[in-house]
Amino acid sequence: MREKLTHYIEIPAQVRGFEPGELRGHRAEPSTVFTRRPVPYAARRHELYRQKLSETAPYQASTRYRPAPPDTTCLFKRVDGSREQIRFPETLRLALAPPTLLPVTSRTREPIQLTRGDLQQAASEMDTP
Repeated sequence: MREKLTHYIEIPAQVRGFEPGELRGHRAEPSTVFTRRPVPYAARRHELYRQKLSETAPYQASTRYRPAPPDTTCLFKRVDGSREQIRFPETLRLALAPPTLLPVTSRTREPIQLTRGDLQQAASEMDTP
């Protein structure tokens, strides 16, 4: 993460949307505070990001493959290069199509209970290259 923050600081200031606070040396630390700043390029981007993050993404149940009909044989190639086949018996019933779910405007979830140990473990895993 430190490297990504340092790379961000190296981007020309007129393009960055955030300005780093006090830096120790020329590197950003995870504790570095960044403040939002106006930029001449894509000036409405913060407003647009906030708007898009507040919208619910549409949900669409889809599949790339149609189910094989009963009484057919399908051939496929395995990772090791060998070929396999499977035959679907005529007694096989086709599954129903998945239901179309309407997008929700909001949802509430129970907060996740975390302990200090959980946070320390996560931090140590993030800091490990």
